[in-house]
Amino acid sequence: MLPDNSGGLNVVSVHCKKGRVLNFSEMGGSENIRMYWYNFVQDTDLLIYIVDSTDEHRLAESVKELRILTACDKLKKTPIIILANKQDLQNAASPESIAAAFGIPELSRQNKIAVFPLEMPPDSDGVSQSVLKVKKIAIDLCLGK
Repeated sequence: MLPDNSGGLNVVSVHCKKGRVLNFSEMGGSENIRMYWYNFVQDTDLLIYIVDSTDEHRLAESVKELRILTACDKLKKTPIIILANKQDLQNAASPESIAAAFGIPELSRQNKIAVFPLEMPPDSDGVSQSVLKVKKIAIDLCLGK
């Protein structure tokens, strides 16, 4: 499953073993979309938050928006995966720097949270090893493994 770059809202269902269905709400991060985020967090099993590792100016905004979002009662104790995107680019901030910017120790008091690097090497076929790793972790978290 790859995002469709709609920049808006997209809901995808993934059918797993034993009839379990995982529903993913993909939501863009633009200001005009953020106001709808709260309509989609009810019964959320996992929040995946993608950050552009090459855009240090928007990192502070991303941190602020995640803090606002996690203050929502609907997301208390919901696991969070922060994907540090564009790690294959030279000017990308490291996952450790991203974790520090988000204040992971403080956030992890309320939610299980981890930062993972995400890259799309130029020679890839569209699905990198980092995407496959995150997919497995996400499914395991949602299925309670």
